[in-house]
Formats: sequence, structure tokens, C-alpha cells
Amino acid sequence: MSVLLYLLVSSFGLLLIGSEGLAQDSSEDQANGQGIYETHCLRCHGSNGEGNGPDASTLTVPPTNFQSVESRMKSDLDLRSAVVWGLAFSPMHQWFDKLTPQEMRAVVQYIRQIAPFEATAH
Repeated sequence: MSVLLYLLVSSFGLLLIGSEGLAQDSSEDQANGQGIYETHCLRCHGSNGEGNGPDASTLTVPPTNFQSVESRMKSDLDLRSAVVWGLAFSPMHQWFDKLTPQEMRAVVQYIRQIAPFEATAH
């Protein structure tokens, strides 16, 4: 039974993380991503994504600084996985049951807007 549950959860996760072709890069998606970020992410990650939001100092594990080289090197899939599933042993909780797949893609797109992907370290 637990193997079946694992397969179902894994399949659901792939549906949420995959389907790149469903989201179009548009100003509406960017505005939606910014609104989601400001509503759900800004208090921890800060307005520029530096991990210095107003609630950051109250957390045991500091929020991710999206401006860091390490974060900029993460793929969109890595970022989306963190949004979908959260990060173990940190205050970053899962959002798969609170945001739609399109909203999760939009917020990752907005994070990439404020902290663009860089394939190599400086």
C-alpha cells in the first residue's frame, strides 16, 4: 500500500512540476507572479529576494537569498520543486495544496525576473 501511495504522490508531483508548455511568458503571468510573491514570499525572502524580509530574523533557518550565486545557478525545476514540496528542516513549507501549478510557475518566473539564472559561478 505504501508503494502505491508513493507512486501516486510522485506522479502528482511530476504533473505539478512538469508541463512547461502550459505557461506562456506574458506580462499577465509576470504580474501574477509578482502578486503571489508579494503575498506569500516577501515576508521571508524580502522585496528583492535577498532573504531579508521582515519575518526573516524570526526564523531558525534563514530564507533563501535568491540573489546568491548558488540560488542563481539553480534550475527553474529546482526552484519549482522547492515551491511545490518545501524544504526539509526549514520553515519553507510546501505550496502544492495552496497554489495552482500555473501560480507556482508564475512565481518562479517572477523570482527569475528579480534574480536571473546564471549557469556558471562568478
